[in-house]
Amino acid sequence: MQQSGDAAAAAAAFSDALCGDASAPTADALLADRIVTLIESDSTVVAVDHVGAAVGVSARTVQRLTLRYTGLTPLTLIRRRRLHEAAERVRNDQSALADIAADTGFSDHAHLTREFSRVLGFTPSAYRATASTD
Repeated sequence: MQQSGDAAAAAAAFSDALCGDASAPTADALLADRIVTLIESDSTVVAVDHVGAAVGVSARTVQRLTLRYTGLTPLTLIRRRRLHEAAERVRNDQSALADIAADTGFSDHAHLTREFSRVLGFTPSAYRATASTD
């Protein structure tokens, strides 16, 4: 029985150590969370300036906060969201790839294909073909 008491005491000490130092998030951390939430949820946001205008700070502040709190630039977050939207459309929608590219903020079909291939390792057409066989 002594061992379970020691384990309980150790767990309590560990919990206290973890929770004891937790402080409320800073204003910058809350703003960074708001920025990331906006980028991930609003497909009309296609530029860092749009993010800054939406949250009332400069584009440089958006860049600084997202890099500090996520390790990624806001442009990377925007590109990731656009690519995710495009991949979902390619998988579930039989629209022309040029239309999907335009709808998700890519300049043309070739731009979508370059980004898709660079990040995912295959073309949108190959992805669509694979998705349709599943």
